[in-house]
Amino acid sequence: MQETRRPSSGTSPWTWWHAIPPYQAAGTGPQGAEESRSTARHELRFSLEQLAGTARFALRFGGRLCLCLRPERLAEALSLFRSFGLEPKRLRLVQQRKDRPPSLFLLECRSGGKTGLAVEPVLLLEQDGGGYSEALEKIYGDYRANAGWKNRS
Repeated sequence: MQETRRPSSGTSPWTWWHAIPPYQAAGTGPQGAEESRSTARHELRFSLEQLAGTARFALRFGGRLCLCLRPERLAEALSLFRSFGLEPKRLRLVQQRKDRPPSLFLLECRSGGKTGLAVEPVLLLEQDGGGYSEALEKIYGDYRANAGWKNRS
């Protein structure tokens, strides 16, 4: 993550940036026994505020920041990114199944954007009878053929 904190001054501002920051704030939730897992899951080395500040610096006016976080951080994320001039524009909750609460949210912010947040339909990952949902299949498309994709259906 070190290289994402200060983009080199010789590069032009980015138009799009995707980030999956650590889900948990430092000092919250169970800590993993392995340092690498704890670092990936908790803000031990890179906070959401640092991400917002870096994105503000790195994105050109109108540039997009897209990220994925846990729902308990939604209010914090909306407020924080807005305070850094990154206006939340699109929000989508992610659920494993219809009978489960959302486990993630997807958020798109625009650098210097006007107010106005579009809340998209919930993304269901599994259909009622098991297997991937039609929406998830549409997103992944032909990636099933890739060696890294595990075919569960």
